[in-house]
Amino acid sequence: MAVPTSFQLNTGAHMPAVGLGTWQSKPGEVEAAVSYALQNGYKLVDTAYCYANEAEVGVGIKAALDAGVKREDIFVVSKVWPTYLTRIDLALERSCKALGVDYIDAFLVYSKAWLEELVNNCTVVPAINQIELHPALPQQDVIDFCKQHGIHVMAYSPLGSTANSHFQIKPIAHLAEKKGVSPATILLSYHTARGTTVLPKSVTPARIKANLDIVHLDDEEMQLLRDYGEELTREGKLHRVIFPPFKSSFGFPDKA
Repeated sequence: MAVPTSFQLNTGAHMPAVGLGTWQSKPGEVEAAVSYALQNGYKLVDTAYCYANEAEVGVGIKAALDAGVKREDIFVVSKVWPTYLTRIDLALERSCKALGVDYIDAFLVYSKAWLEELVNNCTVVPAINQIELHPALPQQDVIDFCKQHGIHVMAYSPLGSTANSHFQIKPIAHLAEKKGVSPATILLSYHTARGTTVLPKSVTPARIKANLDIVHLDDEEMQLLRDYGEELTREGKLHRVIFPPFKSSFGFPDKA
């Protein structure tokens, strides 16, 4: 069965199912990673002002364009920091300049736990909600809420972290062995099967390319992963990988 390669947003635009994450990529590595990814099948790059790498991401984008990739085939995502919420136009202008692009396809807003209140009081429904997602933090309530209101979900930190890899999780390891693929492939495929865009981060060419290898997970296989998340929920053992060290609260229910 074919796996999704893109998802339609409530704006009518199509967002690729897999994109390159760039947060915490070391200086000097992002440019090459972005250029390589865009020349080898990727159509989505995610960055942010607070990552302090928009300029380097922009150099990578330019290298890909110079190599023949078309701008209309690249979906660029960046984000506005909370201190610019009353100056969105200035933040957008600065990000475009840093990235060396005339437009940004999706400009996300960092905020606290305001989505429900926002949806009930807005005239324009948000198109995207980017959150940490993986089998150890499924956030099904958020997924369901977003689907109900036509908001597309993007998943960051889908593989865990260097210190907290999810590759050894039993159902992940089991499915990887069963299907003859890597645990990373199972973890990334879990997201596209849920209808969410996934953002693996890597600066290694082989891994960047391998992260595009999405496979179909049937209902029984997805149920194994859902059961794992539900078990962690019952036991109070859900695991969040990323607590950004920023001086702003993002309203995580498991950390004030």
